[in-house]
Amino acid sequence: MYMYIIFKVIKGFVLYVFHFVVLKPHFCSRSILLQESQKKVEELVQDKKAYQAARVDCIEWLQEAHQQLDNAQPLPSADKHSIDKSQHLIQTLQNNLDDGESKVNTTNHLGDKVVTRADPDTVATIETELAELNDSWKVLNNKVQDTSEHVDELQDKWHQYEELKSELVKWLAETEREVHLTTDPTTELVKKKVQLEKFKVQPSV
Repeated sequence: MYMYIIFKVIKGFVLYVFHFVVLKPHFCSRSILLQESQKKVEELVQDKKAYQAARVDCIEWLQEAHQQLDNAQPLPSADKHSIDKSQHLIQTLQNNLDDGESKVNTTNHLGDKVVTRADPDTVATIETELAELNDSWKVLNNKVQDTSEHVDELQDKWHQYEELKSELVKWLAETEREVHLTTDPTTELVKKKVQLEKFKVQPSV
């Protein structure tokens, strides 16, 4: 009887040791691995959400910027007032480009972060989205530069026109005072009008 009790005690002790020395570390290790895996999945989900939010914000900003650029385009029959308005709009847009660049860079950074851990289909989707986003950004910058140069050119032409107009007005006033001394002022008057027409602004968008 005593031997049986001693045997049961020893058996229980062995099972206890086996559980804590062999089984428990094994299950603890698997539990830690599962927790780490779950944590990585949750981080990837959060990174995807952050990327999508940044991408939507960036797309909305680019759409608004392209609309502002369209509004800044001078009309074919633009006068000085409309040219000044276009110049103001394009300068405002240029001042906001830094904000747009920051949004584009943030979206690229978050997208690249997801790509390093995502599945192949997600990687392909994000790479396509980023390529389209970067192309839209480059197109915007090029158009802003071209429009700015075009508006500056129109401004220069208007300055030339106004200077010539001022000279012609002065000349006409002097001619009116001295018309009785001029034998044929018509030829000179026509010449001046031709010069005036030459410097009139006819912008092309």
